[in-house]
Amino acid sequence: MATIKDAFNRAFAQAQRVRTRPTVAESDSDSAEEASKKERQKTRERLDRGKGGNKSNRNKRGSEPYRVRHKIRRVTVNSTTNPEILSLNQNMVGTPSETKEMLVAESYFVNQRNTDLLKGGSNAHLSPHHHPFVRALLLKPREQMFDIQTCKLVDQVFPTLEVVHRQYEEGYLREPLEGERACVFGSKCEGFEIRTNTAGQGGFVLREFLLPSEQKEHERTGKYPAEVRMCLMCKRKEIARAFVNVRADWLSMRTDSILQDYRNVVEVEGEYCLKDCILTRRHAYEGVVLPIVMHIQTAYEMKIVNGVRHYVQWRMGYPNTNEHFLFSAPSH
Repeated sequence: MATIKDAFNRAFAQAQRVRTRPTVAESDSDSAEEASKKERQKTRERLDRGKGGNKSNRNKRGSEPYRVRHKIRRVTVNSTTNPEILSLNQNMVGTPSETKEMLVAESYFVNQRNTDLLKGGSNAHLSPHHHPFVRALLLKPREQMFDIQTCKLVDQVFPTLEVVHRQYEEGYLREPLEGERACVFGSKCEGFEIRTNTAGQGGFVLREFLLPSEQKEHERTGKYPAEVRMCLMCKRKEIARAFVNVRADWLSMRTDSILQDYRNVVEVEGEYCLKDCILTRRHAYEGVVLPIVMHIQTAYEMKIVNGVRHYVQWRMGYPNTNEHFLFSAPSH
């Protein structure tokens, strides 16, 4: 009876015989023809190498890269040097019946696109799609442990905010005189929205509002800032709009941003009452750290002084200095 060892030896010997069995390479006419082609190709390549390579390789090695040996002249093109860029050729217009109308319309379109929008204080280069992006940068979820009375934010911002007195502001609540600039919003100025006593007359655009430091610089140099600013009403409106927007969303602003660039004096004789100002919450930073007057359209009325239209803050009373300070606490 065969053992496991004998069975293993027989299997190993059989595998050795199969492995050493000579193999016969079978070839047909097709394989022979393919081998002949390969041999002829190798012979041709050997001859080409002996002659210095084919023509295409010789041309590639002998060519030199193109080099610019002069400086290209740069010329500024504008409407003065090239006025034709602001007009269209009549051949570009379709049917002859619409030649004149189309030429005027398309020329106007080209002029708008080729005009420097930054000149003249125009805001046409601003996109309304930027507002959500900028707003997302300014706002953040409200911090639960924030306390505006204990943080150092007020001490950091206080030196940078200019003090603007009531008498100074009232000098800007009028229409611009000769040599003065009007509000950047133009026909959309907030001065046109006052309807208290202007029935049949309508409002008017206010003069540009300058901070005291900017006004002093203008008086010294005679030059206005490069960009036209908003009037006092529009500035109050934009600050109040952003402030209410933050509070309505129950959010807070980042502490490295601020809505106001000036502050008003309150509860002082001849100044504003605290109840007429914007006041921030204690446990949420809303972009306002010090009192600033809130814009209310019904708080103004129009008067004409020496032929110049003014707005008077008739609903913003003056502080009562005789009242004890314990009874003048804000109700906010």
